[in-house]
Amino acid sequence: MTRFACAIAILNAFALSVCAQVGEARDEMVKDRPEQTFMPKQVPMTDELVKQLKVPAGFHVNVFAKGLGKPRMMAVGSDGTVYFTRREEGDVVALRDTNHDGVADEVKSVVTGYPEMHGITIHGDQMFLATIKQVFVASLSPDGKVGQPKVIVDHLPEAIRHKNRTLGVGPDNKLYITIGSTGNCNLEPDSRNAGMLRCDLDGNNIEIFCSGLRNTLGFDWHPVTHEMWGVDNGIDYLGEDQPPEELNKLEKGKNYGWPYCYGKNQPTPLDVVPPNLDQKKWIAGATPSVLEFTPHVAPLQAVFYVAQPPSAVLASSSNKPRATSHPFPDEYTNNLYVCIHGSGNRHHPAGYEIDRVIFDTKGHATKIEPFLTGFLQGKDESSTFFGRPCGIAEAPDGSLFFSDDYNGVVYRITHD
Repeated sequence: MTRFACAIAILNAFALSVCAQVGEARDEMVKDRPEQTFMPKQVPMTDELVKQLKVPAGFHVNVFAKGLGKPRMMAVGSDGTVYFTRREEGDVVALRDTNHDGVADEVKSVVTGYPEMHGITIHGDQMFLATIKQVFVASLSPDGKVGQPKVIVDHLPEAIRHKNRTLGVGPDNKLYITIGSTGNCNLEPDSRNAGMLRCDLDGNNIEIFCSGLRNTLGFDWHPVTHEMWGVDNGIDYLGEDQPPEELNKLEKGKNYGWPYCYGKNQPTPLDVVPPNLDQKKWIAGATPSVLEFTPHVAPLQAVFYVAQPPSAVLASSSNKPRATSHPFPDEYTNNLYVCIHGSGNRHHPAGYEIDRVIFDTKGHATKIEPFLTGFLQGKDESSTFFGRPCGIAEAPDGSLFFSDDYNGVVYRITHD
């Protein structure tokens, strides 16, 4: 080995050591503070429990498929096929309802062999997928067949605490990739962490789109204004009632405050102050949240509901059933639907629901309210839950699908 190669090897080893040390000390600025917290007890899903789910009048919820392991992020193809990723299995599963009775009759892994597969989005005849370190693209045929994925982005930054990447294609025909922070409240070893990346659909021209986001897994674009909105998970160990989870309008070049402020630019109380930190200056340059969710409820995938034209309803041959349209009423369109995974670090558990962010006709976010509740039973130490909403996607027929990654169920929401 040449001296140059030896030097490179030493530097690489040093860099890995530094990354490991950063990971071990990832909560260095806000230390673990004793809190009385607990996780409600998980119970199996039953038909009787599903009947207890509450949605607004005129809406209905049914089990679309069950026994699915741990379904995470979701996307729906133009033919109505429902896809979801699974991290442990490292695959993508397709659900099809061929007789249009509202229940999947085909369950099949269509992509296999990719450990930690998580992010998924569909754009035209392409399916984009993400693991911790890579982004892939695969062809998607009109009948739902998925081709062999090929790598278009490699060497994504380290993922120590928040390793789940999510994807979306914007109105600008660019691919967006979420990159969570490596810790809870810490200095980052890589400027790409704790924000969002953007690149061309072939993976070229990758850049940092925005920063200061601890872990924004859910994001989408308003159907009318085309503005981008995301939901961010706040830091831990500041108590049960702070900081809130955030709804942010995401714009290029903006910094959203993490780790030195949160919410409406409230300063983070630091146990360890980094050298040369001017926290007031940092806060002055940060963009505050627009609305807030309950603290520690973990908002995950989010989707704007788009009013579907009659032509979007799936056609079929004359000898096969035809899909029925299930469009939501006008007041429920152009709203953001957010999977609220649910707390695991509160004395009084919260979440385990789907929330609706209401937007006015000008595209301004005005209010957050529960849309689907009932998975959480109780509000104290005797609480139980039978589902944790995780991924969500709209189908061409206007129905809304969401996954529960604890009991392995995909649900379907329709309207009369």
